[in-house]
Amino acid sequence: MLPSGLPEHVENAEVVVRHIFRPGDIKGKQGVKATPKRQAYMPLLDKETEAWVISVSRTQLLPDDGGIERNGIEVGFSSNRVLLAYTRITAADIRAVACLDRERKKVGNMDVIPHEPPHHHAHLIKYPELIAGENPKLLQMECAQELAGRSAPVTWRSLPKEPWETELDKRK
Repeated sequence: MLPSGLPEHVENAEVVVRHIFRPGDIKGKQGVKATPKRQAYMPLLDKETEAWVISVSRTQLLPDDGGIERNGIEVGFSSNRVLLAYTRITAADIRAVACLDRERKKVGNMDVIPHEPPHHHAHLIKYPELIAGENPKLLQMECAQELAGRSAPVTWRSLPKEPWETELDKRK
C-alpha cells in the first residue's frame, strides 16, 4: 500500500487523469466537446530516473470531479501553473499503446506506474528512448498522439481560482 492508501499496482480498469495547464494542449474551446492534443502527452526527461515520463494522477480515491480538480490545483501550485482542464484515460488504454521504431517494429508498450509522493501521483513510462539513428521526439509524438486519441474529451475546470492562481494570471 502506498502512502496515499492506493495499491502499488495500477490495475487495467483504473482511470487516471492528465491535468492540462496550457490552452495549446486542447483542441476546441470551452463549452464544446474539446479533446486533448498530443502535446498534452509529450514526455519530459525525468532527471531522477533519466527516463522519458509524463505525470498523471490516479483517481481511485478521489471522491468526485471536484476532488480531481482540487488534486490538479495542488499539482499546479507545486509548479506555479493554473489548472485549465483534465482528461481521463484508463490504464488499459495506456498499456495498449505500442511504441514503434522507424521501421514500424514494436519496441514495447506504454505503461503507468505509481510515483508517490505526492499522493495520487503516477508516471506514464516507456516512451521510446534514443534508438540508434532515430529522433526519439518523432517516435514519442506517435505515442502521445495515440494516448490523446484514446483519452476522454476534456473536462473543463469548474472550481473558482485560488488567490495564488489569480496572482499568477496577473503576472502574465
